[in-house]
Amino acid sequence: MATQQINLLQLFQSVAGALQQNQGALNQADTYNHNHGTNMVSTFNTIVQALQQKQGANPAQQLAYAGQMVQQQNPSGSGQTIANGLLQAAEHFTGKQLNIQTILPLIQLLLGGGKASVTGNSNDILGSLLGSQGSNVLGSLEGMLGGNAAAGGQGLDLGSLLLEGASLLGGNQGAGGGALGGLIGSLVGGSQLADSAYHTQSGQVVAGSILQSLSQILGK
Repeated sequence: MATQQINLLQLFQSVAGALQQNQGALNQADTYNHNHGTNMVSTFNTIVQALQQKQGANPAQQLAYAGQMVQQQNPSGSGQTIANGLLQAAEHFTGKQLNIQTILPLIQLLLGGGKASVTGNSNDILGSLLGSQGSNVLGSLEGMLGGNAAAGGQGLDLGSLLLEGASLLGGNQGAGGGALGGLIGSLVGGSQLADSAYHTQSGQVVAGSILQSLSQILGK
């Protein structure tokens, strides 16, 4: 499982669909312009269209092209944040493969607008993020993974977490409970999209839909 390659088009199609479902709620939450949901849907539709044109290219090339297309076609603030994140992710993934071991850096960069500090692989980041949430999250992990979650997040495995905890996401991609909810909250809380309530809400939809899509891919 750990080396299974992840299809970027499939991943971003899932995000675009989740944002479409939440477009009205995101527009309503945006008390300033009332169009954040519309902008996010448009941005991720652009990403999907770009990836459809670059099927067969390596992850870095796909991410770079998607970032360029969003930069040109989606001038909203959130669109430019996502574009910068995609371009930074393209640099990060040059010469690298996209799999379960490298997916969390992608999410961090995507939400961070190119300002995320990405070190280590997915499991290193998982331990750091969930360890910062305290004993409640780690206790939830221990219950889900049969007591294998050591203090400080040592020994955690993202693939196992997604497979065992997929039901926690269910249809509510923005919130979630337990360990997966803690992971989503940590990813979004440390991102550039945490600057307002409605940005945070859309960031939760993005991160949640990616993790849910991964759990479905791994479960096949």
